[in-house]
Amino acid sequence: MMKSSAMKLVSSVVWVITALGCIHIGLVALGYDLLARFDMAATLDKPLAYTFGVAGVISLIMFAMALSHHNCDCKCQ
Repeated sequence: MMKSSAMKLVSSVVWVITALGCIHIGLVALGYDLLARFDMAATLDKPLAYTFGVAGVISLIMFAMALSHHNCDCKCQ
């Protein structure tokens, strides 16, 4: 799955976006909404939610693909 450089780039970007989304959700749960603090909540709330959601779905698909591809060099019988 991760053989091409394009796929490595996509996975790296998706993982960073997913991590940022998770950090944002955690900070909001703690009462630190950085978007509201810098007056960006009204303009970026929906686009960021869609971006985090799409990145999460892509990340989950890549995880499932990685689990389904067993690259076993042994002679399994």
